[in-house]
Amino acid sequence: MDVVASLSMQVPLRKVRRLQRISKPDGNTSATEYVPLEEPSVPTKETLANELQSLYWGGVRRELAGMILTLREWQQSQYSSLELEEERESQTEGYNHLVDQVSESSRQFAQNYSQERLRKIQGGIMGKRNQRAYEEYSQAVFIACRRAYEDQPLKEEIRKSMPDRQAESLLERRARMLLQSASFLDIDKVITYNSPLPQANFWKRSAPPQLTLERFDESSMPKLKALRCKACGDVVRGILFKCLEPKCQAAVPFTPKDSICETCFRVSRHPQNHMTKFYKHLILRDIITPRIGRQICFCDPTMRTAPKGRDLPPFPIDDTFLHRGRKGKPKVLKCGLLLLSDRVMEAKYQGTISAIEKGKKQIQMLKQTKPNDKTMVRSASRLTGLGRRQNQSRGRRYTAPQDRGGEKTMSDVEEEKLASKEIPLLYRKFTNRYPFGNVHVALMFGPLMIENGVPDSKGGVLLSTRDPLCFGVNGTTDDLRPEMALSHKRLLYERVSKKPPRRVKASLEQIVGDPFQYLSQPTLERELIQLLVTASERYRQDPRQTIDLQKQSLENEVLALQSGLIQLLGERVVSITSHLADRLLDSNTKLKWSLTANNCQNFCDSLLQWNEVGSFLGPLPNNLTTNELPYMMSFATRPGSYLREKVVSKFDVPNGLTEEYLLKFRQGRHDDSDLVDTLQEYWHDWGGFGCTLYRYQNLFPWDCTVAYSKTAGTCNSCCLSNHVWSFPFDSYGTIMLHLARQKSLYPPEIAGTRGLSNEQWMHNRLTVLLAHDYLLAGTSAMYRSRLLRAATDWLRIYPHERVDRLKLGGIHRAQPVSHEFDKGRYHEYMLADWALLVKEQQIERYEYLRDRRVLLPDVVIASGGDDDGDGGDGDGGPALDDGDNTGYAGWTGDDLGEGNSLDCGIEDGWDGDYPDGYGDDPGNAIDVGGLSGGPDAGVDGGDVGGDDGGDGGGGDGGE
Repeated sequence: MDVVASLSMQVPLRKVRRLQRISKPDGNTSATEYVPLEEPSVPTKETLANELQSLYWGGVRRELAGMILTLREWQQSQYSSLELEEERESQTEGYNHLVDQVSESSRQFAQNYSQERLRKIQGGIMGKRNQRAYEEYSQAVFIACRRAYEDQPLKEEIRKSMPDRQAESLLERRARMLLQSASFLDIDKVITYNSPLPQANFWKRSAPPQLTLERFDESSMPKLKALRCKACGDVVRGILFKCLEPKCQAAVPFTPKDSICETCFRVSRHPQNHMTKFYKHLILRDIITPRIGRQICFCDPTMRTAPKGRDLPPFPIDDTFLHRGRKGKPKVLKCGLLLLSDRVMEAKYQGTISAIEKGKKQIQMLKQTKPNDKTMVRSASRLTGLGRRQNQSRGRRYTAPQDRGGEKTMSDVEEEKLASKEIPLLYRKFTNRYPFGNVHVALMFGPLMIENGVPDSKGGVLLSTRDPLCFGVNGTTDDLRPEMALSHKRLLYERVSKKPPRRVKASLEQIVGDPFQYLSQPTLERELIQLLVTASERYRQDPRQTIDLQKQSLENEVLALQSGLIQLLGERVVSITSHLADRLLDSNTKLKWSLTANNCQNFCDSLLQWNEVGSFLGPLPNNLTTNELPYMMSFATRPGSYLREKVVSKFDVPNGLTEEYLLKFRQGRHDDSDLVDTLQEYWHDWGGFGCTLYRYQNLFPWDCTVAYSKTAGTCNSCCLSNHVWSFPFDSYGTIMLHLARQKSLYPPEIAGTRGLSNEQWMHNRLTVLLAHDYLLAGTSAMYRSRLLRAATDWLRIYPHERVDRLKLGGIHRAQPVSHEFDKGRYHEYMLADWALLVKEQQIERYEYLRDRRVLLPDVVIASGGDDDGDGGDGDGGPALDDGDNTGYAGWTGDDLGEGNSLDCGIEDGWDGDYPDGYGDDPGNAIDVGGLSGGPDAGVDGGDVGGDDGGDGGGGDGGE
């Protein structure tokens, strides 16, 4: 251990001195030129491993400084009374869902149960509710009781293995949570923002835009349009920022009505301290004033009269008032308030149509009207990239991108398009060739980042450190940081660089490390926790000291902490960095970026081999071999496991939140927002609530109510542990995403204020740390369980990679329209049916639909569910098939019936009636059948819908 500590302590200091010598004297440059190491030759494994350790411990030092300053700040008198109720709790709950998903006996039972259920449905035994209600429910209760009895010993062993948190003081627990939140031994895949290439049309299907008011027409109805950024002019499709400075004195002054996009905010197109963040939201409540509402509503005004004779505002709509056309009576002029949802959907649809879809329609129109005018057709083809250029006729030879260079260029994209024989881009199946579409993925080990396909990588791999995590107080102001490039010829270069903060969109946990879980060296871990507490109490910013003396005092505390961390983690850091160095220097590992042969996802997969991280639970410390990595739990999957799951019964594992977010990229959807902001759109934009409904949803924006389970509680009565364990894989990634965010990237909690107050910011950070603590407590208990280790060993040796994603799923969500909120194939859900109602009635309808799914005995599917995707009518609503799901059309009765949608050639306007007569206002639908088929031959809408190529209900075939 002494040798390891000596090496790791010396490498960072040596690197800093050498980089200082090669730095340019001009401080205005953002980066120095790359220089080779002492010997311009292929580095040895030991040399590269030492350099990786150098970067690693340099990143650790920067984050330790932030921990000391944050813990010192939380001890100030103004925060002494701020304590979360969860900080005194030690019980961890909610992990049983994950145990049931990965246990071999549970999966075998789920498979048999689903097959038997499908057999009964196909045989017509369970076709109608009145025939199956009692029998199916009774069978489901019996089966659930039997499974609970059989799994009792396993779950009891996990419960007894939970770490004891009660012996810690409040300050010690906060110190431990800070140290473990840095995830020094975790490995993640980090997805970062990457703008679509200008001519890569297969990545241009954009998200619905944020809307703004264009004008009021002669009937006082609002005409809406897509909001454009004040700085760059692009359409805003995610979060937005507004200047709330009373007297803005910027070079280009903004008014409170002006907004900018996240991209312009990050590059400081306007002073960031002037800007306040807002989620994408429904603007009707802002623009429909009482005066406008009375002009729109021509119903009997007496129905809006309060008991004392006061005229109530007509908007938001009170559902107890009988507006004209509310019951869908024919030949009755509908109230203008009820038509507002149509205006919203039409504006969102117009803003969602991408350039390629517009170009396809232009080509179709030109072929129909002027079939001989080839000039106009070629013009539209150039606009969309859909022209039928014949590569062979021009004598061009297609060359694979991996044979040309390592960085992304437009020539790569153009030649990829030529190689694909110009299949219509909208229906081309890029899911197998380009996983996740146009996103960039980097591998992160602790603070160390490894990635290819980025600028300044010398055509190979860039080695750098992540931006310091934001625990509450920033710990360093260092602008220049060291980074290295391993070229495709495996020559190592280094430099110092200043880069803007990385724009992270999602984090995919691969393996979870064990520091500060009292597993391997509990005595040393307790000493380090106490050392952090002592350092935070000892360090004080004396105004009589110079800035240099204050920095030196902080650096001394950091070095003392780092020395202890090296003793605790040194051997495991050496093991993992040696493994990464061996992979990077292996001739079978491709470093050069290629769109098809070695994109960033393929490169990250090549650094983590399945035989090393395939076990769900990591090896015990005394059983660790040279071919295994040290970890507690693995969420790693083999390539090809990210698929849309076919759910037949409540015992199946549906896709999780992060999975569905990634599947949008596989279907060509390009989102500007990260995972958290995208989930917030459900509450602020689609649902029209304007805020989240229950606690914890401001940070973890999902409803943790479990469907098909009467005994489970609801989200408004849950604890933090239950909330995050409902989606463990998503929660791990969401926590890392929050820790990468600065305070300015959170909207105000109180309307009219500018951002979070200091107390709210501390509450925000403590909640994130506590959520991580609950996850790690359950993870360490599972790691200690001998029975669970035996029950999950099958995941490593199972031949089919589809089972890998069992670790990634979560609960069956009772949250209405959450699984199918934005499918990306045929239906774009634009607005909830309750969005125009008053707040109390919105919540009432939401909870009614949610509670209906809780009371259901099992997943509602259509009779005759087969693998062709031919969906029949369900029990509560019309059929909906996306070509991937196996006849689960009946979900529309309970999940999808309440949503307004765009029907793309599936049916002639989709009816969205509430089930069982709860509400009989049909959901508004827009028929855009022109998008359902190919541009030439009139392909049936179902044939292009999914991997099974089933009949999706009869598309219009491009008409």
